[in-house]
Amino acid sequence: MKFFTSKLKSSADFYSQIALMLAVVILVEFIFTLLPLRLDVSEARVYSLSPVTRDTLKQLNDVVTIKGYFTKDVPGYLVTVRDQVQDMLKEYRAYGGGNIRISFINPNESPEKAQEAQMLGIPPLQFNVIKKDKLEVGEGYMGVALLYGAKREVVPVVKDIATLEFDLTAAIKKVISGKALTVGIAEFPDHASEQGELRILKEVLGQQYAVEFIDISKGDLIPEQITTLIVPGARGSWSKRQLYILDQFVMSGRGVLFLVDGISVDNSLRGTPNTTNVLDLLKSYGVTINKDFIYDSVYQARASFSSGQEFFSFVTPYGFWVNVPPTSLNKDNPLVNKLESVMFPWVSSISLKEEKGVETLIKTSDKSKIVSDPSDLSPQSEPVVSGNGGYPVAVSLNTQLSSYFNAPVPRDEKSAGGNEPEFIKKTDRARMMVVSDGDMITDAFMNQFGSDVLFIQNLADGLTLDATLATIRSKSVTERPIRPLDDTARALLKYGNIIGAPLVVVLFAIARFAWRRKIQQI
Repeated sequence: MKFFTSKLKSSADFYSQIALMLAVVILVEFIFTLLPLRLDVSEARVYSLSPVTRDTLKQLNDVVTIKGYFTKDVPGYLVTVRDQVQDMLKEYRAYGGGNIRISFINPNESPEKAQEAQMLGIPPLQFNVIKKDKLEVGEGYMGVALLYGAKREVVPVVKDIATLEFDLTAAIKKVISGKALTVGIAEFPDHASEQGELRILKEVLGQQYAVEFIDISKGDLIPEQITTLIVPGARGSWSKRQLYILDQFVMSGRGVLFLVDGISVDNSLRGTPNTTNVLDLLKSYGVTINKDFIYDSVYQARASFSSGQEFFSFVTPYGFWVNVPPTSLNKDNPLVNKLESVMFPWVSSISLKEEKGVETLIKTSDKSKIVSDPSDLSPQSEPVVSGNGGYPVAVSLNTQLSSYFNAPVPRDEKSAGGNEPEFIKKTDRARMMVVSDGDMITDAFMNQFGSDVLFIQNLADGLTLDATLATIRSKSVTERPIRPLDDTARALLKYGNIIGAPLVVVLFAIARFAWRRKIQQI
C-alpha cells in the first residue's frame, strides 16, 4: 500500500510538471505574439523588418489598414509564402502600435469576398491542386491591399516575400504623403533612346509609380504632376528651348536623373565623342562627363561577340564593360551601400566640382584605367591606358544651382501658346543625379544584369520618394562575385587543392602509424 501511494504521488508530480511546462510554453508564445521579437541570424536580416520600416511604423499618427487576401487551400509550394506574409503583417501590426490594423480574408469563402478582392485590383489566380487523388485546376487569391481613408495601394500577386516589405513600406509612405508620384522619361527623336529600348525600365518603375514618356521636342515645359524626370542617352544638338525645359525642371527642385555617354559606340565597336550640348548643361551645374572610356582588366564583365562571316559567337571577359566591386560603392549612401556590384558598359569618367551637397555615389576600382582613343573597342584590341583608377561614374547633387540661362527662352512659333510659369533663376536645393553611361538603362543590358536594374530603381526611389527605402530593396543578396586573384594566388590555390588534400591524409597516416607503434613498444 505504501509503495502504491508513493508511485501515485510521483505520477501526480510528473503530470503536474508536464502541465506547468505546457503553461509556460503557452505563456511565452502569447507574449511573443504581442512583442515584435524575432531571432534572425541571416546576414542581411532578410526575415526581419528593416530599421526604415520600423521607424516609418512608429511615426504613424493615423490608422492604416492592411488586408491580406489569401485562399486557404493553396498548393504546397505556396503555403510557405502565405505563412511568411502572415508573419510579416503581424510584425507590421506589432511595430505599428495600434495604427496598423491587419486582417486575413479567404475570398473563396463567399462570392462577396471574392468580389471585394477583385474590386481592389487583386485578380483570381489559377493553379493546380490535388483533390481526391486527382489533379485539378483551382482558383485562388494571393494579394495584399493597403487602405488609408479613400486612398489605397495594392500588391495584386505576392509570389515571394523578397520585395513585399519594400512594397508595403513604400505604399505606406505614398498614401500618407497624399501625393501622386509620376516618373517621366524624356524622349526626343534622334537624340534619346526610343521607347522600344526602354520597356524594362518602364516596367520596373511602373511597379511603384505612374510612368509617362515626355516628348521634349514639342517645346512644352514638363507638367507639374511629373515628380521625377529621367533623361536617358542624350545625343546630338538640342535647341535652346529643349535645354531650357530641362534646366527649368532642375530649377524647380524636382528630382532628375541624367544618363549620358561621353562617347557613343556604334555596331562596329568604334567610339565617337558625344557632341550633345546636354553635356554643356551638366557642365554648368559642375558635372563634366569626359570624352574618354574607362577600362578595367580585373573587374570586368563577360560579353558575347560575333566573329567571321558565319557569325560564330564567343563569350569573353571585356574590360570596357566595367563591373564595379562593393569596395568602390559609397558606404555612407543608402542608395548604393547595400549593392553587391554594378556593371557599366562603355562608361566615361566624371570630373566633379566638389562642394557641400555634392558626392560621388560610385567610382571604379583602383585597377581601372583611362582610354582616350576609342577608335577600336573590340575584345582583341590592346588599348593604350593611363591613370591610377578610382574614377567617378555616378554622382549626386543636393545643393544650390543657378540656371544655365540668363533669361527665359520662349516657345517656337509653331508650338502651342499659353502663359508659362515665371522663369526660375536658381534653386536652393537641386535634386539631381548623373550617370556617365546611357547604355546601361536599355533593355539589352537591364535584361542581362539584374544588379543594374536594382541600381536604377534605387536612384529613382531616392529622387521620387525616400532614399532610405533602397536599404529595404537591397537586403537580399543579388550575387556573390568571386574576388579576382593574381596569377600567383591562383597557382597556389590550384596546386594547394591538388596536393594539399592527399598530403594531409598521408601526414595523418604517418602520425597514426607512429603513435600505434609507440603504443605497441610500451
